[in-house]
Amino acid sequence: MRHLRRMFLAYFRTEYVKKQILSRKGECGHHGCCGDSPWSWFFTRKCLKGKDCLKWSNLPYYCKLYPIDEKDKAPKTKKYCNFYWD
Repeated sequence: MRHLRRMFLAYFRTEYVKKQILSRKGECGHHGCCGDSPWSWFFTRKCLKGKDCLKWSNLPYYCKLYPIDEKDKAPKTKKYCNFYWD
């Protein structure tokens, strides 16, 4: 359900997404967290090779959004994902 929520927010709640991205702290640790969703076969298959990611600037838009907020994080990546909010 997280992937459907992310798509909904990305297309219909763009102001919320912008606010969350601006308040997000940390940086991508290149763990492949963005690939831990049912949509990864479409959006990140070309980005992820094992757990190595492309440079942040080369990621597709949808991948750069991950995670929009704490709810968007994949449960198994919450321990090591570098993004956080105050």
